[in-house]
Amino acid sequence: MSLSIMSGLRKARYFLYTCLLFTKSDIKTTLIPVSLLASASAPLRNVSRLPHVLFWVWLHLLQCDLSNQTMDPYEDEQNKNYRPLPAKRRSLQEALQFRWYIVPACLVLSAMYSAEAVYANIALAGLTVLYNEFHAHRGHWVLRNLVNTCGLAFFDLGATLIAGTDPVALSQFSRAT
Repeated sequence: MSLSIMSGLRKARYFLYTCLLFTKSDIKTTLIPVSLLASASAPLRNVSRLPHVLFWVWLHLLQCDLSNQTMDPYEDEQNKNYRPLPAKRRSLQEALQFRWYIVPACLVLSAMYSAEAVYANIALAGLTVLYNEFHAHRGHWVLRNLVNTCGLAFFDLGATLIAGTDPVALSQFSRAT
């Protein structure tokens, strides 16, 4: 292989690992539970839909985590120094740019499935802005928990639409669970 191809592959690997580090602490708390819940309640059309569900949830999780981690990067230096900002894998400016680049990427990905997935995406993006940029995370615990709960509900809604047989509507089974 040529040197430029090898260099490009190394950069791609570094970038993807950096993205993974942004979401690492939420894999067990959000990615896996939301994906499993969506797959169980959809019910999963077939096993080939699972990577779609996982990727949709992960990309939207990356969007939320980028927003959250750029709000107060110094907090992570004490608690989670493996994250990209305290580990100096990315600068705050780069993370802020990427935080806003990922928003249309999530929108396009959702549009590939259905308008309903786009609605879930828009709600999730709006709640992320409300939580971080409008400081709901610093507000009263009721507001903070309400925004978090709604965010998880829209993660579940989008993932369930993608997992199911019809990405436009939830099945009878999904609505009953």
